[in-house]
Amino acid sequence: MNLLDEDDTIRTRTTGYYRISMLVMLFFSLSVMLALTGSVSASQEPDIELWQPYEITLSSSETYANPYLDVQVSAQFSGPGGLEMELPGFWDGDAVWRIRFAPPVAGEWTYETSATDSGNAGLHQTGSFTAVPYTGDQAIYRHGFLQPSVNNRYVAYSDGTPFFWLGDTHWMGLSGRESLNGSNDARFNSQFKGMADIRKEQGYNVYAMSLFGGSWGDVSPQGTYNEGGPIWQAASLAASASSAVAPSGGGDHHGAKKALDGNLGTRWQAAAATYPQWLEIDLGEISSIGQLDLHFGESDTWSYIIEGSPNGIQYNTLVNRSSGASGQNFTDAVSAAARYLRVTITGALSGRPASITEFVPYGTSMQPLNNNGLFKQLNPAFWQSVDERIAYLSEQGMTAALGLDWGRNLEAANEADYMRLARYVVARYAAYPVVWLGAGEYSTGNTASWGNVSAYIYEQDPYKRLNFLHNAVWNANNFRDEPWYQVDYLQAGHGVQKSKDYWLGHYNETPTKIMIEAEVNYENINGIPSSFTREAAWNAFIAGSAGFTYGAEGIWQATHDMKDTWQVWNLAPTPWYEAIHKPAGEANAVFKGLFHRASLVGHDPRRGSRSMAGRSGA
Repeated sequence: MNLLDEDDTIRTRTTGYYRISMLVMLFFSLSVMLALTGSVSASQEPDIELWQPYEITLSSSETYANPYLDVQVSAQFSGPGGLEMELPGFWDGDAVWRIRFAPPVAGEWTYETSATDSGNAGLHQTGSFTAVPYTGDQAIYRHGFLQPSVNNRYVAYSDGTPFFWLGDTHWMGLSGRESLNGSNDARFNSQFKGMADIRKEQGYNVYAMSLFGGSWGDVSPQGTYNEGGPIWQAASLAASASSAVAPSGGGDHHGAKKALDGNLGTRWQAAAATYPQWLEIDLGEISSIGQLDLHFGESDTWSYIIEGSPNGIQYNTLVNRSSGASGQNFTDAVSAAARYLRVTITGALSGRPASITEFVPYGTSMQPLNNNGLFKQLNPAFWQSVDERIAYLSEQGMTAALGLDWGRNLEAANEADYMRLARYVVARYAAYPVVWLGAGEYSTGNTASWGNVSAYIYEQDPYKRLNFLHNAVWNANNFRDEPWYQVDYLQAGHGVQKSKDYWLGHYNETPTKIMIEAEVNYENINGIPSSFTREAAWNAFIAGSAGFTYGAEGIWQATHDMKDTWQVWNLAPTPWYEAIHKPAGEANAVFKGLFHRASLVGHDPRRGSRSMAGRSGA
């Protein structure tokens, strides 16, 4: 008799008890079998569509003083046809590590995770899943992540389909300046999503953004933040002012905040060997000060004073060495309450420029009041907010061009910090449709170090997607011979209208690289008319640019309203909700449509003829 039959003739109480007993025994037997064999095998996990992120969550068996610094996790993925891909993992708070992977090929995949701590069983795991074809309608998932075309003349999807690059510049789009969960315009529930929706409708397919990972003050005087808080814990003090800073010229940039970064290898340095020179820091609130440590860039006989103020107006002298003191490192016990601390250097016996590697105030309990958590105490909540932004763009079929920071913040002394940050960013976002922008205006910092970091990003990324750096107006084409440098991402500058010959000159350089105009005549920046922006885009397209990255005053710096003057480059602020509707921004969609319909992606401007690239996929 089949115990699961519904036989209306079986109605006796005894038989009913018999059937229930047998069902209980069957359930018990299945439970025992599952207990003996373990949990459901990885082969029973839901299928993963191609190019979609597959996430592995690991729970550490060990506790670390600083998980970001103390252990590294990675995973080896094995797929159809012997395909092997390795990706780093990332710490996501508490005892949680994650690994994200986007399968590029359909079929069965297996993986094995590992960690630098071989004794941590929780970070060592194996599993499997099945990758199946993508069923949606987003081109980036139908065709795969972006890479150079075979002839290095245009951007292509992974399957070779041409891609016409139309980007929008939101340098601060990953920060709290571009709100994810709210908006000061009633037409939008989210400032970030609202602008992304408009750009998607207009045909844009790339968002250029920076993480401002060094937290030097590009987003706010206190550093980089978003809805999740600061990017680094214990790293929000501002260098409120200083005398002129030594220019970099492709070397180390000695900005004022580098005297507060907890790194004795970096420094603030005055622009000239003239005196007096000064540096001031803002503790954010009136704080009790018990000790002041001052580390100069070199040993010398230094004449200086240190003053404190509760309000930035009235100052009291805390340390007085105006008559000169020999050495490099000085410590003074003090008893003061101050918000602002100012070092004024009146001379050096050698006559060299003033420089400070670190200025460290201590509270009365001897806790350092500098940015000692920079590059050390990572805040996962900040990155979880970035995740939401990247995921939203991905859902719209848009690619995020991710920069680590602005160029001036990297130098040889903190290169290892940026390497670690680069690994974290690749681990966190390689499974999404992103490209690696490296740095904005990289030559304002240490050029060689940015080359090293960008090469490392390329090495860590198994997809070998587009990898490049954002140029300044003046720098040489330093890395054109490098395999990791795949796009000549230009900045023609603002104000002067370039002729087509400017872009043709870059197009003709060797070896051949994709050329994309990335920053020219942002709409209305410094009062530039919209017609200049449209003309620059058209000239770049005609002269061989494989796309165009648009920018607008009010959007690139995410201007909140008419009272927000942060990094405004105009006579008056332009709120983002007005800037998003500027006419040249809308005109770019027309240009893209024209090139798409005429199959002009990858055309050769020297011959006025069409290449074999053909129509783009988006």
